[in-house]
Amino acid sequence: MAIFEVKKEKNKDIMQLFRKLNYIMDWCSTRQDLIYGSAVSVLDAYEEMVAVKKVFDKTERSAFRHYILSIEENEEISLVSFKNFGIEVCELISNFYGNYQVLMAVHIDTGNLHIHYVENSVDYLTGERFDLNWSRLEELKHRISKILHRYKLSPVKMRDLDNVEEL
Repeated sequence: MAIFEVKKEKNKDIMQLFRKLNYIMDWCSTRQDLIYGSAVSVLDAYEEMVAVKKVFDKTERSAFRHYILSIEENEEISLVSFKNFGIEVCELISNFYGNYQVLMAVHIDTGNLHIHYVENSVDYLTGERFDLNWSRLEELKHRISKILHRYKLSPVKMRDLDNVEEL
C-alpha cells in the first residue's frame, strides 16, 4: 500500500517554512525538473507564501503542513509518470477545501521514490487557515487512491483505528 503521511513537526513560524522548503528542494535529494508549484512559483515559493500570510496578518502560529507520499518499493513507475502523478496530487491538495499554495518535490535520493508536499496553511483567497481533521484526511487519502489507481499503483493505507494519533 502507498503511504500518505502528515508530518508532525515544529512549524510555528515562517522561518520553519523557509527551512522546510529548502529541505524539500535540496539538490542532493531532487532535481529542478522534479519540483512543481500549485498557485506558487517554484523559484519564489517562500516569498509568495509569506506574502499571503502578511496580507491576511497570519504570520504567527502554524506556518505550513508537510506531507510525504510514497509508493510500495516493489511497484514500478517511470520517473516522468511519478512526477505527473505527483502533480495531480499537488493540485488536489491545493484545491482541497480551499485555495492553498503547495510546493512539491519528488525525492530520488533513497531506494524508494517519494514526494514531499509543503502546503501554506493560509488560503490565498480568503485568509482562512486549513483545518485538517480525521474526516478530511480520510477523504483526501481516498481521492489520492483514485489517482494512484489510474497509474496502476496500490491505494493509500487508511488509518488503523487501534493506532490513532492526534493530527
